[in-house]
Amino acid sequence: MDLLYSLLSPNPVTGNSILSYHLPESGHVKISVCNSNFEQISVIEESNKLRGDFTTTLSGADMPVGPNYYMIEFTSTKISRQIKRFSVIH
Repeated sequence: MDLLYSLLSPNPVTGNSILSYHLPESGHVKISVCNSNFEQISVIEESNKLRGDFTTTLSGADMPVGPNYYMIEFTSTKISRQIKRFSVIH
């Protein structure tokens, strides 16, 4: 796989969900959560990573109920960005 991809499960988020993602090459990754107005709520992870598959936990406890977005920003030889919608239910 040579593309940035991700999957959040379960969605909608009721407690903790697992975000699985693939980095096509080594580089810097930042994963953040935004509300429905695309205002940043939190940064889940920010670090340099080697190429490969990764998982991180996303907790819905401190997020507003309703639609939210997670954004993965990946910088290596080029910049990639992926934004996906998810819902939080308490």
